[in-house]
Amino acid sequence: MSDKPSVLFVCVHNVGRSQMAAGWLRHLAGDRVEIRSAGSEPAETINPVAIQAMREVGFPHCGRCAPATPGTGCWPPTRYATG
Repeated sequence: MSDKPSVLFVCVHNVGRSQMAAGWLRHLAGDRVEIRSAGSEPAETINPVAIQAMREVGFPHCGRCAPATPGTGCWPPTRYATG
């Protein structure tokens, strides 16, 4: 298990709010935090509106985070955030 803190961002489809929040945390914290995201009904693609919003504030893209999976180095997360 990693000594880094970990954050799990959760929203219904895991294509908008959770991806944007994960992108911001990745930007602010870099490699100091393990970041995962999940959705109760995950969709296949990221919402184009979320991608555009991130571009408008200087992010070149809003990419999908690694999924939250038991057995990975950041499970269980030390913090949860829901949207």
